[in-house]
Amino acid sequence: MKALFGSLLCLVLASSQSFALKGGPPYPVGTNIVGTYAGVLQGEFDPTNPRSSNTLGIFSLGIPQTGLSSGSVALFTGERTFVGTIQGIGDPNKATLRATLQAVPVVTGGGQTITTLNFHADGTLNANIKTVRSAFVTVANTRIEGTSTITTTNRNTSPPTVSIASFLVDGFKQSNAAPTGTAAGG
Repeated sequence: MKALFGSLLCLVLASSQSFALKGGPPYPVGTNIVGTYAGVLQGEFDPTNPRSSNTLGIFSLGIPQTGLSSGSVALFTGERTFVGTIQGIGDPNKATLRATLQAVPVVTGGGQTITTLNFHADGTLNANIKTVRSAFVTVANTRIEGTSTITTTNRNTSPPTVSIASFLVDGFKQSNAAPTGTAAGG
């Protein structure tokens, strides 16, 4: 009886190893999202707004260990070119980035740069931060993918003209180094 029990116990212990998890937990708990990122905002086609796919944005954003993420953004629309700031929060437990952006057109004329508030762009960015498996281990394997909605307002018309555009967000991590001189960290 003892021999039969010992044989069954060896069989159970040997087969239980084949059900073990390999490589750690299957969720992004504690993902290292600290670093500097760059990305593109590509306009999505909207049949009600023919110029919607004729829009493009680029951004650079630093996510620190603590405090707000901050960076710069440039938007190129059918009407104007906007430059401004982007600020948000990176969540390492959910591996997400939630941000807002504001930009105004900067017009150069007669050798002077003029900032006008008659036009402005405001929006949100919602993205997931994920690591893409590759044979090459680099920081660029960490990607940002998501969506953004940006509203541009023209106050030169009465009533003001408002245009809403949707964007696809595609970006990558440029550096693991924490950004310095963030708005929250001083």
